[in-house]
Amino acid sequence: MNKTAIIENWSFVTAPTDPWMPPEFGTPRFHGNVYNYPGRKEGEAVYTSELQGYNPETDEFICLSRNYKLGKVNEEYEKAFPNAKERLILALQKKECPKKPNVIFNCFDKKVVEIKE
Repeated sequence: MNKTAIIENWSFVTAPTDPWMPPEFGTPRFHGNVYNYPGRKEGEAVYTSELQGYNPETDEFICLSRNYKLGKVNEEYEKAFPNAKERLILALQKKECPKKPNVIFNCFDKKVVEIKE
């Protein structure tokens, strides 16, 4: 099963009830319209599970439940936080976070690691 979904019109939030946050802050998760996600309608608005890391080789963001490729950023969010995706990647590379077994780019190790399935 392909566990990579696409999230369009995305923004970065710390929780479903929080307003937008800069890419460098908070307990990261995305909000947007999801595609290629079994059990969800195409284009359904979702909040992802917590962001765990980033795989630079596949350009995928790893959340607890699945991986996401980011489509187009929410225009208003991008105006508020220019270069949001690039800022998020840089923040992940600098931030120390707990190790998780399903993480490819682990914030804590600051390196790419293999996934053992």
